[in-house]
Amino acid sequence: MSPSPDVVVVGGGVVGAAVAYYLSLEGARVQILERQALGSGCSFHGTGMVISNLRETQSKGPAFAINRASRNLIGGVCGQLAEETGTDTLYQERPMLLMATSESELAQRKADMQWVSQRGVQVRWLERDEVLALEPRTSPMVLGAVYEEGTAQVDGYRLTLAFAAAAEKRGATVRQREVVGLEWEGSRVTGVRTPTETVPCDAVVLAMGASAGAASEWVGFPVPVRPLKGQILRLRLPGKPLDYFVNLLELGTIVPRGDGLTSIGTSYEETDDPQPTEDFKLRVLSRGMEVLPCLDEAEVVEHLAGFRPLSADICPIIGPVPGWEGLHLAAGHGPWGIQLSPITGRLIADLVLRGETAEPLAMEHYLPARFEGFTPGPDSFRHLGWDD
Repeated sequence: MSPSPDVVVVGGGVVGAAVAYYLSLEGARVQILERQALGSGCSFHGTGMVISNLRETQSKGPAFAINRASRNLIGGVCGQLAEETGTDTLYQERPMLLMATSESELAQRKADMQWVSQRGVQVRWLERDEVLALEPRTSPMVLGAVYEEGTAQVDGYRLTLAFAAAAEKRGATVRQREVVGLEWEGSRVTGVRTPTETVPCDAVVLAMGASAGAASEWVGFPVPVRPLKGQILRLRLPGKPLDYFVNLLELGTIVPRGDGLTSIGTSYEETDDPQPTEDFKLRVLSRGMEVLPCLDEAEVVEHLAGFRPLSADICPIIGPVPGWEGLHLAAGHGPWGIQLSPITGRLIADLVLRGETAEPLAMEHYLPARFEGFTPGPDSFRHLGWDD
């Protein structure tokens, strides 16, 4: 009989797999419990963009800092995982064009550019003629664009499998099980419960994606995470692939992928409906064609929808749950779970095994303790701007 794991990670998305990987690097015996299949949630449905220049309303603060820290890790991690597991995560780096098609968008782009350039992001402004010179298929509607260096993209599903495979090579196990609760002795977690068994362990990490809010009932502590629906299309474009990532306000990013397809999206929807919608497809293609008319001839290969785990203050929730020993959260990563997976894995490994981290981040912005006394209500998330 196999020995009990030191740590159980509840959730097998990209964040849970990254947590398992970094814990296993430290020699911990880890078991991932996932109720469906590895990477079957938003890790599969996301665009996988790795950027610094986030939407203006969400970027100016600690969300920017932690995304930037993880962006600096992910390229090296993908290379290491490829060596260890042979998995090609389709990681690629190329510049991004953040387009403006109206005077109001132009003003917002220039304001964002000034803010991120003051924080070390390599950006410059391109006039319309310069944009057309870089991408002749661009529509004359484009007034200009921010040219950003250092952007990248990775396939979230492949990255999830690579993290998990590398963890398994170090002794981690992956089981398809639904976790329905926790076991305690006093204030210390001693295991997790499934419908058929109890899995004993010394520590638990809840990395439950869009379902993380359900953990509030298990621990008696607020875990203010809600599901936010997003949709993307994967297209086959006529002619040669784009040389740049192309970002549009109110649309997301047009992404030339490493497998030859091009993804476009995403959306931010307040709905419980998990299905892709025809309305989104028509809207996103119409908006995309305003900038790249060649999308009119694109073939829709896949139309995907999923739910991202959005926290009440836009920042991920990473670290120990107050009042309990051995229980940690890795939750609320919003649309940036793929990008944030390396830094989350490193932070959780530090906090679980050493009780502290040397990462140069202001951890008070990410620890669960910031939500002590939080009472969710209908307006808890409204200030974040996702309903615009």
